[in-house]
Amino acid sequence: MNSLVQVPPPRLSVVLPNFNHGAYIVRALNALLAQDVLADEVIVIDDASRDSSAAIIRKYSEKHQCIHPIFNSENRGVVGALQQGLEVARGTYVYFAAADDWITPGFFARSLKLLTEHQQADIACADAILVDGHTGEFRGYRPVIRPSFHARFVDPAAARRLLAKTDNWIWTGSALFRRAAVLAGGALDPDLRSFADGFLARKIALTSGFCYTPQVGLHCSLFSTGFSHSLLLDPDQARTLEERAIKKMSNDPEFPVWYPAVFRRRWHFAVARLALESYPRHKTLLVEMGSRSPFERRVLGLAMELPIRRLAHTAALFLLWRRWRPHSLIGLAMTAFQRFFEGRPEKDSELRISFGQEDGR
Repeated sequence: MNSLVQVPPPRLSVVLPNFNHGAYIVRALNALLAQDVLADEVIVIDDASRDSSAAIIRKYSEKHQCIHPIFNSENRGVVGALQQGLEVARGTYVYFAAADDWITPGFFARSLKLLTEHQQADIACADAILVDGHTGEFRGYRPVIRPSFHARFVDPAAARRLLAKTDNWIWTGSALFRRAAVLAGGALDPDLRSFADGFLARKIALTSGFCYTPQVGLHCSLFSTGFSHSLLLDPDQARTLEERAIKKMSNDPEFPVWYPAVFRRRWHFAVARLALESYPRHKTLLVEMGSRSPFERRVLGLAMELPIRRLAHTAALFLLWRRWRPHSLIGLAMTAFQRFFEGRPEKDSELRISFGQEDGR
């Protein structure tokens, strides 16, 4: 009698949604295929693209058995496509990718090591470098304040204390999740749109803690027409999303009762800062989200009229911070100090991945 061969279940699944990102998806796929630890399955959901994406994805899937394409006939949106991929994924761990971003070498190996060492944690996250999507110019880091200056596990109680001081330390593109925790946390809520992953990451961290390493795990491309940016720069959409998020947090026992009010302050600061840094500046949204009184609106408006653009930007940013106090300046300075001495990784030398050249292996 022949015994059946037991095939082990996948360990790591990647969910990669794509919509008209044929110019960038090669870079994202090459970065995934260049990892020391390869994903068992890369589920690429082409969300009814009208560019060259489908042909590129088919070519990669023919060459690499781990790539499993799904071609939607109708566009489901980013959250819908991520949820679609999550339902298909079978791995113990899941990574939510983006077609215009790319992970750094060793990201999967480091993340899996942390989650293996700390079985109680359901997230392993790292830093992200923000770059201009068109030019590749450095735009900043996330998180702006590191939750730790060395790799470690942060338990739920410590995560709660951390949330009182700062926020947004789990950037989804530089985080690896246990799939069971994502499903137990309610997966991705489409009503929260671009904040669906942010809400889920916070909930999981408050439930079971998270692992963090102060190393760059992702290069994230910023586009003014991107899903998150375009949504938050619409005043009505920004306010609607704010209220939905606060209502959901208020009704969820995992979130501290004080957090919705803190989140509101940080949300106003984040949206106002986005309006400030957009080109051209969204002055109406900036003043609306960045102030509470006619006097504050007047002062902020005067700051924006300063003749030197850089001076106007700095003055407005200071006024926004003073009004909303989103995070500690001491924590910001300490993180900036550490990163200064680490030095910024060079994009080309760190990645060794072609910007738009298809994989030739």
